[in-house]
Amino acid sequence: MKRKWLLAVVCCASLAAQEPPRCGQSLRGTFWPEEANGSREARQHALNCGELKICTRGLWRFRWEPVGIPYWRLAGGKAPAGCAEGLAGAKPERPAAEHTNGSGPSTD
Repeated sequence: MKRKWLLAVVCCASLAAQEPPRCGQSLRGTFWPEEANGSREARQHALNCGELKICTRGLWRFRWEPVGIPYWRLAGGKAPAGCAEGLAGAKPERPAAEHTNGSGPSTD
């Protein structure tokens, strides 16, 4: 019984460690993951994998905003090697427009 609880606590702690801290005035302008603030390589890797976020102030409150959308998400492809498994199955935020009016490429 104790092992099950210990396993549950470890799993929850690892999930909580992957979420960014609460965005506020003290973190404004900083990147998440934290390694991206001090290392250009870490920042580029997080950007390529679609994980890079920046703490910004919206109209009423602070929030974490994604810096950009990686090219592989737009194309509907797979994540580059070295990216997290969860991102590889992510769908693009905007689906590609389908040609429904017949103006698409011909199939002749």
